Order: sequence, then C-alpha cells, then structure tokens
Amino acid sequence: MTIEPTAGGRRQPQPFAPPPETATEGDGCRRSLLLGCAAAVVLAGVLLLVLLVKAGEWMPALFAWSLDQFEQQVTGNLPDDLDAAERRRLAAAFDAAAEAVADGTADPEALRRLQTILFEVARAGGELTRDQVLELAAALEAVAGGRKAPAPAPELAAMAAV
Repeated sequence: MTIEPTAGGRRQPQPFAPPPETATEGDGCRRSLLLGCAAAVVLAGVLLLVLLVKAGEWMPALFAWSLDQFEQQVTGNLPDDLDAAERRRLAAAFDAAAEAVADGTADPEALRRLQTILFEVARAGGELTRDQVLELAAALEAVAGGRKAPAPAPELAAMAAV
C-alpha cells in the first residue's frame, strides 16, 4: 500500500496502487533460466536418442532379468502336488524362453500370450494351482518354439551327480 499526497497536504493511502519500481540490473536471471531450460531440453533429447538406439541391445537382457525375477516368485509359490519332473519342465521352459528372446527367435504371438498369463499369475498372488503352472510352462515353451533347454554347465552336472 502506498501513500499519495492530496491537494489539502494530507496523504491518502492508495491500496491498489502498484508498488514502486526498483532498479534492475538487467534480465540476467531470466537469461540464466532460459539457458538452463534449453540445456535440460537438449540433454533430455540426447538421452532419449541413446535410449532408442540402445533399446534393441538392452531389451533381451531386461526381459531375461524380469523373467528370472518372476521365476523366483513362481518357484516360491509352487503347489505341493507338482512332481519333480513338472518342476524341472518349468525351470527348463523359463531358461529356453529367455534364450529364445536373447537370440531373437522368440515367437511374438507367443510372447503376447505369455504376457497375459504372467499378468494373471501375478494378479492371483499366493500359491499357484497345478493347472496354472502347466499353462505357464506351455506358454514359455511356445515362446521358445520347441527349443530344448540349454544344457547345464559341466561343473553343475558333476555337482548334481554327487
């Protein structure tokens, strides 16, 4: 609020008067802000281009990692009535699907079906039924396209024989 002089010599407050102008040293603050924002936009654009170029290389590794995480979750919730052969089939199917995605031979339609099954299993939570596990194994095998699971490393085979 400013006070303006009147004809009678008394000053009357003017509640809606603009504040007095202060001396500025230029538009340095606005220029800095503009340059900073422009640099941030350029940096974001460069990062987006790198992401788009490298996405093809990173996708198989990201898929394999997420499939490994999901396998650990599923393994912890397997039903008691699942026999050892079916457990081995599921583990081999996870490995074969990850390998098929890594070398680019995975069936895209089977991947979409697998994604649907993975969401259903994740949404169900808790212990899985035997039918859900067998359906998941079949979907993983379809992604792999009938490929055999990778052979275990010789040192693992020797440990299993002991």
